[in-house]
Amino acid sequence: MKVIKLENLIINLEKDGDNVIVKYGDNSAVLFSQTSENISALLERNFHLVYNFFRSKITNYNFEEKNEIDDLAYLSLRIVVHYLYMYNSWRIQYKKSKAYENLDFKTKDFFNTSTNDMIISFYKKQLPDNWKLLCAKLLDLTADEFDVYYRQREHFYNK
Repeated sequence: MKVIKLENLIINLEKDGDNVIVKYGDNSAVLFSQTSENISALLERNFHLVYNFFRSKITNYNFEEKNEIDDLAYLSLRIVVHYLYMYNSWRIQYKKSKAYENLDFKTKDFFNTSTNDMIISFYKKQLPDNWKLLCAKLLDLTADEFDVYYRQREHFYNK
């Protein structure tokens, strides 16, 4: 088992045959046909890219508690693992395509609706009193624009 630390997070990488199981908090993901060394490097590189991107959006945000910034690190890791799992799955599924050889986080995915949905879902649970303000900042929207966007996403999910 390999253990890596990113910000305040501890990530365990367990080898399982040709696969690596990524465990952090209550979450885990199996990355098929990988090595612990490769996954460790990808997690570190991708985590810092995602964390710094979102951290820069909220530099002026007044965090009420230290755990709110820790939450951003955890959310960043969730986003990274989500996309790493998808990219790796596509790499295996489409072996002849060179498009999926690189497992680095794609900057276009910062603006993907899946990323936005993860942010909204996470902070809605973590900060029930002021999740909208933080989500608006992370998504580069005004409060009014966020309200419209959120209603559209609810409509998409038939809520």
